[in-house]
Amino acid sequence: MARAMGAKVIGMDRVQIHPTAFVDPADPGAGTKFLAAEALRGKGAILITPEGVRFANELGRRDYLTGRILQDSKPIVKFHVGSFSRIPNGSAGMTSAIMLMNDEADAFGKTVFPVAFELEKPIYAAIITPAIHYTMGGLKIDKQARVINEYTTAPFKGLLAAGEVTGALDMLYSIY
Repeated sequence: MARAMGAKVIGMDRVQIHPTAFVDPADPGAGTKFLAAEALRGKGAILITPEGVRFANELGRRDYLTGRILQDSKPIVKFHVGSFSRIPNGSAGMTSAIMLMNDEADAFGKTVFPVAFELEKPIYAAIITPAIHYTMGGLKIDKQARVINEYTTAPFKGLLAAGEVTGALDMLYSIY
């Protein structure tokens, strides 16, 4: 609505990328993805290639994880979030990755291991991809939170904005 009345926007070319989002197998290239919450990785999920090779510190920063995923993953994946694939426990790569995790031998600097995997129990996997989480830009405001008019460069009278609708706080989230 503010845009329709001439509000100026800034930073709309800046986005935050979330490293782990699920892919819909019916439409792998869909622009909408469901985020795989960081809590999954925080509670012990590991990132592995289709061959079962672990390739990153799952608790790393978003930019690091996104880079590693793009470097080590195939561009198109097929997976259905409604029915997670069960990986055969006998998979050599998977067994090796799990044994390394259980031994806390970590080549990626991870120091927190909240779960010990049991090879006798089912292990479930989801294929993920980085996805745009949100736009970091928004309405341009002044120090009094007044929305700036794109055409006059003056603030609109009585139109205030705060929070994620604004482009003023984009640097706050840039460390992720």
